[in-house]
Amino acid sequence: MGVSTSLLLQSKFYSSAFNSAIFDGPVRIYFAQYQEEQALRIHYHLQRCLNLLPREAHVANRRLHRKIFVMLYPDHLSYIKAFPDERGEAWQTSNLGEDRLLGVQTPVADAKATKMTQLVQYWLQEIIESTDSSPMMSEDSAPEVDQTTNGC
Repeated sequence: MGVSTSLLLQSKFYSSAFNSAIFDGPVRIYFAQYQEEQALRIHYHLQRCLNLLPREAHVANRRLHRKIFVMLYPDHLSYIKAFPDERGEAWQTSNLGEDRLLGVQTPVADAKATKMTQLVQYWLQEIIESTDSSPMMSEDSAPEVDQTTNGC
């Protein structure tokens, strides 16, 4: 188990409800088993919309070991335990060491999946362009995400 995973398992962001995961390069999607259909839909959406980045992201992942954790919280209680200052938003971001974390209150609508994909794409590009000596951008430096006409 890597340092990233150990840090996640000991953090407030991890829930005992998570009993399944999809690992794809630097992207890790954690969810409850009954959310599998939704997790696969999000994974497919990421794959379809990020089809130009996976190879570079996998290479950067092996070199830098940075991760993007997508946490699909199965209910509001588990979501607010992880994000007590959630301000009524359906998803929140956080840093976890040098890794990035996207906490999502499910269910995930298509419009939300589009915005999440844009954010993950930005983070993947950040990983690809980084070097061992450059820190990841702070949570506040992420760009505003907007919807595109092709659903990505």
